[in-house]
Amino acid sequence: MSTRHYSGSRFRAALLHYVLGRGLNALLAIGLFVALARVLPVASYASYVALWALTELLLAVGNLGTEWVTAGEVPRLRQAQQGGALRRLVAGVFAVQICSFGLLALLWSMLDRLLAGALGLAADPAIGLFAATLFIEGISRSVRDQMLNSLLLQWVSQAGQALRNGAVLVFLFMSARDGTTVQLVDVVWCEVLAALAALICSGAYLAWVLTRLPADTEAERLPWAAFARRALLAWLGGLGALLLSAQTALILIGRAAGPDVGAAVGFARNLAEQVRRFMPIEFGFAIFRTFLLSRFALDKSGQKLWQRMRLAWRVNAVLLVGALVLAAGFGDEIGAVVSGGRYESAGQALVFWLLWVLAWSRHRLVDTLAHTVGQSKIVVLTSAALLPALALLAWTAGSGLPLLAVAVLAVAELVYAVVIVRASLPRDGEPQRLLRADWVKLAVAGIPAAVVGLLSKAHLPQLPWWGSATLAGLLYVSIAAGLRVLRVNEFKVFSE
Repeated sequence: MSTRHYSGSRFRAALLHYVLGRGLNALLAIGLFVALARVLPVASYASYVALWALTELLLAVGNLGTEWVTAGEVPRLRQAQQGGALRRLVAGVFAVQICSFGLLALLWSMLDRLLAGALGLAADPAIGLFAATLFIEGISRSVRDQMLNSLLLQWVSQAGQALRNGAVLVFLFMSARDGTTVQLVDVVWCEVLAALAALICSGAYLAWVLTRLPADTEAERLPWAAFARRALLAWLGGLGALLLSAQTALILIGRAAGPDVGAAVGFARNLAEQVRRFMPIEFGFAIFRTFLLSRFALDKSGQKLWQRMRLAWRVNAVLLVGALVLAAGFGDEIGAVVSGGRYESAGQALVFWLLWVLAWSRHRLVDTLAHTVGQSKIVVLTSAALLPALALLAWTAGSGLPLLAVAVLAVAELVYAVVIVRASLPRDGEPQRLLRADWVKLAVAGIPAAVVGLLSKAHLPQLPWWGSATLAGLLYVSIAAGLRVLRVNEFKVFSE
C-alpha cells in the first residue's frame, strides 16, 4: 500500500487549501446570513428557516449512510492505487444517491401544498422550488464532502462552494441596494442556479481526476454487501439523530409558536450555526476525519484515535465556552448588530443554542469513533433508545417556553455521547474521568467570566457593552490558561 498520496506533506498542503477556502466560505456564509436576516421580511425569513430545516433533514435521509462508506474506502483505495475499484465505488454511490435524492425531490414537488400546511406556512412558489434545491444540494454535497475532500482536493471543493455562496450574496446585494423588498422565491431561484453551476464545475473536475487514475494492477472486488450493511447501520443511527435535531426543533417551534417566534428562534439558531462552523472540529471536519481514518488504517490503534479526538474536542470546547460567555452577557447587543435591529432580543435564545452546540460538538466525533472501531450497532441502538425524548421535544416546542426544546436537545446529545464513548472504548473508566475533568475546568473558567461580564454591564454604564465583553473574554482566557485546559505537548499525538 502506498501512503504517498496521504503523506504528512499532502495533508499539510490540503489543510492549507482547506483553511483558506473554508475561511473564505465562512465569511461568505456570514455575509449571506446577515443579508438574509436584514432583507427578507419576518414572515419570509421564518419560511426560509423552516424550509431549509426540512431540506437539511431530507439531505441526511437521502444520503443513505453512504458517507460512512466513502469516508473510509476512498482513502483506502486511493492509497492502494486501485483506480478501477475507486471509479466503480464512486459510480455506485452516485447511482444510489441520484435515485434517492431524485425520489425525495419528486415527492416534495408533488406534495408541496401538504408540506406548506404541515409547516404552517403560507402558500408560496418558493416551497415547490425547494425540491430542486434538495436534489442539487444533495448531489453537490456528495461530490464536495464525500469525494473531493476524501481525495484531498480541498481547493476544488471550497472553490465550488465559494462560487455558489458568492453568487447568491452578489444577488442579494444588487437586489436590496435600492431599498426594494426581496422576494423569497427570487432568493431560492438564485440559490438553485448558483448551486447547479458549482455542481457542474466541481463534478467535471472530479470526473477528470478519476479518469487519470491508473488502472488496477490486480483488480479488487468490492464487497458491496458489506458496504450496504455499513451504510444501513450508519443511516439507521443517523435517523434517530435527525429526529432529535435542531432542524426538528425549528420546525416544531415555528409550527406551534407562529412566524414571529419562529423567525426569532431561527435567527438565533443560525447565528449559533455561524459560530459552530468556525469551531475547529466543524471547520476542518472533512479533512480531519480523513486524517483520522487514514492514520487508523496504518496504526490500528483505538487508543491513539481516541486521544486525537479528545484533544480536538477540547480545543473546540474552549472556543465554544468563550462564545457562551459573550452570549450570556451581550447576546441581545450582538443580535441587534447582526440583524440591523430586527432581532434585538435574541440573547436568551442564542445562549440556549450555543449550549446545544457545545453538547452536540462531540456527536460526529463519537460517531466516527464507533464506526471506525466496529461498533456501528451501538449508534443505531442508542439513537433508537433516545427516540422517546421526541415526545418531550414536541411538548416543550409547543409550550409557552419553546426554548426548553433546545435544552431537551442538549441533554439528549450529552447522553448520546456518553453512551457511545463507553461502548466504544475499554471499560477501565479512564476516558470518562478525563472528560469529566475537562468539563469541570471549562466550567470553572467560563462561569466567573460570564458573571463578571454581567456585573460590569449592570454597574459600569459608562463602559460600552463591547468593553464589558472584552473584559469578560480576557478573564475567561486568563483562567483557562491558568488551569492549563490545553497543553502544547499534547499535540504531538497528531504527528505520531
